[in-house]
Formats: sequence, C-alpha cells, structure tokens
Amino acid sequence: MMLKHWLSTSTALGVAAGFSLVLCALALQDIAHSEADLRNEWWAVRIGFFVMGLFIAAALLTLGKVRRATTYGLLGATKP
Repeated sequence: MMLKHWLSTSTALGVAAGFSLVLCALALQDIAHSEADLRNEWWAVRIGFFVMGLFIAAALLTLGKVRRATTYGLLGATKP
C-alpha cells in the first residue's frame, strides 16, 4: 500500500519538476536579459529548485522501497 503511495507521489513530483524546469529556463532567460524587476524570476528559480529537490528525494526513497520489496519477495521475486 505504501509503495503505491510513493510511486504516485514520485510520478506527480516528476511532472511538477518538468514544469518547473521549463519555468526556470524562462525565468533565467529573463534574468540573463536584465529585465527591470527580477524578484519574481528569482522566486521562480528558487521554487523550481525546491520542487526538483523534492522530486529527487521522493524518487530515491521510492527506489529504496522498490528494492526492499523485491529483495523480500513482495513483488514476485524469489530469495536466493
């Protein structure tokens, strides 16, 4: 049950990280072109990095849970 939760959480965070990557690229393009007020662009970059960090943490946690589940035979794998 918890494995399905972590799989769906990782998937949702992966989609959010993809969108935030695009928004970060657009914000950094505005920063590089020296727009007048860059506070919103820098906040977009900060939030994007935070979302990507959450995705990386959730993905690593999910991989650990999947590895543990396959090691103990919960997903059909057999013990050596």
